[in-house]
Amino acid sequence: MILDDVFPPDPRVENEAITLVNSGYEVFLFCLHNGNQKTNELVNGIKVRRYKYSKLTYKLSALSYDLPFYKMIMKPKINHFIKNNDINFLHIHDIRIAEAVFEANKKHQLKTVLDLHDNIPENMKFYPHLNKFPGKYIISPNKWRKKENEFILKADKIITVSPNFAEKINKKNNIETKKMVVVPNTVRQSFYKDAIYSDIIKEKYSNKFVVLYLGDTNIRRGLQTAIRATELLSKKIANFKLVIVGQNTTDSILKEETKKLNLESFIDFEGWQDVSLFPSYITSLQKYSTRCSVCK
Repeated sequence: MILDDVFPPDPRVENEAITLVNSGYEVFLFCLHNGNQKTNELVNGIKVRRYKYSKLTYKLSALSYDLPFYKMIMKPKINHFIKNNDINFLHIHDIRIAEAVFEANKKHQLKTVLDLHDNIPENMKFYPHLNKFPGKYIISPNKWRKKENEFILKADKIITVSPNFAEKINKKNNIETKKMVVVPNTVRQSFYKDAIYSDIIKEKYSNKFVVLYLGDTNIRRGLQTAIRATELLSKKIANFKLVIVGQNTTDSILKEETKKLNLESFIDFEGWQDVSLFPSYITSLQKYSTRCSVCK
């Protein structure tokens, strides 16, 4: 598996990898080093291999299909990973690193799986840095879309997160249905069966009416609507609290909206939290699950 990010956390990558491990596969994960992690490590049966990267490399990843530098940096790292771990199949997580993988694979000719976590070219329309100078003029979503289509045709299998996304890809690229696999972002049973609950979170929200959001907080997720609704709900529901667990580069927009509406006391931005804490946040909803007359 090839992931151009640090690991953990990445629940989707981890869930897919553990499923393969439990099915008898030996799974090696190429990922990036945050400076405080081991280069080689076994995580839940996954053989993690971390490669160093710089802040400059991270910034260049945003220009993956506008300038060639990111591909040039990542290609030799991927070559090293394939050669040193005797890899037989490649599973690429998202398109940002895909070209570097396909370039490196010219030497090895391995079967490839392209896992599209998101419709990145479409999502790019919502990135703040692409709506102002200089990003607006140097990063092209159209180039990313063309590259995505190119990789879809090159890959031996395509994984998407939803049936609708899979249908769009099939229609646009005229590929065989059997080439496509839908893997939704569902949790493993251990997520709730083996959950350990935090007393700190329980106490923090013990007397609150919680509306909870977990995950990527990009503005395309609709959180601005939730924030604006808080202005009304906080007046109608005693002890109302909107709790946002997650992060994105667009968080400053959400916090600015919150401040503008004077809602800081009704909205908690918890940032990204370890996935093991998610059940603790979810249980904060249960005591009010059937008691909200406003929400009916």
